[in-house]
Amino acid sequence: MSCWFFGQEINISVLENEIYQNNRSGKHQKSQAKLLNLLEDKNLSTDDEVKLNYLMAATFRSIDDYGSAIKYLKRAMAIAGDADHHDSLKINIQAEMAFAYFDDNKYAESEKIIKEISGKRYKNLDENSKAYIIMQQGYIDFLAKKYESAEKNYDVALSILKKVSVCNQPAVLVKMMELQSAKKNFVSVDDIYSRCIRIADSCKILKYKVYATEEIREIYQRNGDKDKVFQHTKMLDSLNLLFNREKNLSDMHIQNEEYLESKTEKQEEISTVTMIISSIVVIILICTGLYFLRKSVRDRAEKLKIQDELEALKEELKIFSQAQISKNPEKEEILNTANLNRRQKEILDLIAGGFTNKEIADKLSVTEATIKYHIRNLYAALDIKNRKDMLKKFSTR
Repeated sequence: MSCWFFGQEINISVLENEIYQNNRSGKHQKSQAKLLNLLEDKNLSTDDEVKLNYLMAATFRSIDDYGSAIKYLKRAMAIAGDADHHDSLKINIQAEMAFAYFDDNKYAESEKIIKEISGKRYKNLDENSKAYIIMQQGYIDFLAKKYESAEKNYDVALSILKKVSVCNQPAVLVKMMELQSAKKNFVSVDDIYSRCIRIADSCKILKYKVYATEEIREIYQRNGDKDKVFQHTKMLDSLNLLFNREKNLSDMHIQNEEYLESKTEKQEEISTVTMIISSIVVIILICTGLYFLRKSVRDRAEKLKIQDELEALKEELKIFSQAQISKNPEKEEILNTANLNRRQKEILDLIAGGFTNKEIADKLSVTEATIKYHIRNLYAALDIKNRKDMLKKFSTR
């Protein structure tokens, strides 16, 4: 499978490896920038477009933005459609969706997809994804306190990863840490954690170090071991400085919104042109009809009357077109005072409506961190210090 990137043919398999490597090393913005540029190509094949959306979803899932990941997965599935030759790709999209729901703690949705995939005996599913599906079934068993079944599933998943993806073993090992903690076997917990760190260091996957350290800290918090909690908190603080997830998340959302916004603006331009062309066609049809009607009318007064009606119709159509493509000048004067972009205007309207940051984030399907980022920019653009000043300024301008 291949596509074109700035005039050069790019092999999708090579691109996939590059994206996964970037994501593992915390270079999520680099992954996103490249995928967005590829998605701009109007000559993409259906296969390539499906795969690019799939990779975009994987990138967002790697920074724990499951809502965006699921949106891209649904888009990929819709593009794939009912074509049989997409079956292999569709089953992997399903698996990725199960992972996103699982990571978002929506276990019922995840288990539904897992059962569907396992019912088909994992047909067309790559071995790495198969291991994750089995691991997640094990975790669902763990939540139901079916520890023996959970451990068996973890062992199967780990044995697959040892063969096909050694670097991904920590995804299962962390779940095994939690299982051993439930069994009060803390020696095993420490051993498994050390194994996770060795693999993450060897493979240079920073996210797995963060993931394992977060989990072991929580384990010792639950069990009241303050010394171990302090030790792992200190480690986690250092890792988070490197990983800087919040900044990556906010920056990626802004870049993603600019891309989607440019798509919307292009669609609006096309709609406006279509509307104007339609108006011109209507005018031509009216003129043609009135021309033949006028020829059949011999009375001069009637001719003048028809001509007046024609001019009136033209003027009405002109006003109609202008009304459709113009904007409310008063509102634009308010919102364009600080040259605000589309998203900032939208957020400003919601703030004026009394919505909280969380409510705004839910309405716009982004994270609260992204909303806070935009609000900081609004403060700077409007030369204000806080939300109270913003509301006052917006409501009295």
